[in-house]
Amino acid sequence: MANSKPNSLPSPKNRTFLQSWLALPARTRLYVSLGVCVVAGTGIMISDFLENSPPPPHNLSTKTASGSASQNLA
Repeated sequence: MANSKPNSLPSPKNRTFLQSWLALPARTRLYVSLGVCVVAGTGIMISDFLENSPPPPHNLSTKTASGSASQNLA
């Protein structure tokens, strides 16, 4: 009989992503998952902050499509 165990994982070259993920220790998987959640939460907080920030001021010295800015004010 061969020396292979019935529940052993395939060699690292032949593993799927899920098998490689499950081969990691539970604590490592937890830390990676928490890191992904922190990055995602930070991104959501930054996008919310940017959505609520006031728009940049309108520069009156630039020309608009219909003419100069001073003509639009009159």
